[in-house]
Amino acid sequence: MAHLPVGILGIGTYLPKEVRNNDFWDDSFTATFEERKRGDITIPELTDPVASDIAKEVIGKYESDPFRGSVERRVLDADLSPSWMEIEAARVAIDRANIKPSDIDLVITASMVPDVLGSNNAALVHHGLGLRRDVASVAIDNHCSSLLPSLNFAAQLVAGGSVKCALLVQSVAFSRILDYQKPLSVNFGDGASAAIVGRVDACRGVLGWSSFTDGSYHRAAAIAPKLGGEWYQGTSRRVVAALDFEKGRTLGLKL
Repeated sequence: MAHLPVGILGIGTYLPKEVRNNDFWDDSFTATFEERKRGDITIPELTDPVASDIAKEVIGKYESDPFRGSVERRVLDADLSPSWMEIEAARVAIDRANIKPSDIDLVITASMVPDVLGSNNAALVHHGLGLRRDVASVAIDNHCSSLLPSLNFAAQLVAGGSVKCALLVQSVAFSRILDYQKPLSVNFGDGASAAIVGRVDACRGVLGWSSFTDGSYHRAAAIAPKLGGEWYQGTSRRVVAALDFEKGRTLGLKL
């Protein structure tokens, strides 16, 4: 894509206070690590040497460490909501961008675990920040890579002049739905991030980005009530699960 005089004016984050170390998992969890390594893990064929090296490193840690190099995670307080984290991160980003909430013309959220199922957090963030009623609030859900399409969308609108400043917010609150007896639970913590996107000097801004889509991985990890189930089936507590076990392992997920 062509260079755009659009850039990130400020970045904000929020990390919960509670720290969950590896000693949260008891000895029985780590003792069965070898038993849980079912079969060989295949390394995907990647043309990008950097991505290939990352895949090899991730899989190597899977083979040797039940926590895959992780030593601590942040966990959201039970009385707080994912949208609360997003609002806190947004406030930091607004302050660092040296703008006012009234300068924001667009809100884009990406909540891996929204406050309620079936409704995104965009309007909640809008309300929590007290933004103007004419500010569009939408969600772009692309899982772990939601920031890139959000940035792409916002940058085009800012460059075209229809938007002055856009607020991009992402969050994850997997502690609400993880089964901590499953190997996958060691991979995730909670937190939120935010970015303000606006016009910058002509010699600065977004230079471009690269992405690709492989729909065959869409069931590698999903929210479901049980292994192999769909999120809307059953009444049990929904968890992160692999609906396609082999695809999940190819991605290096500890499933």
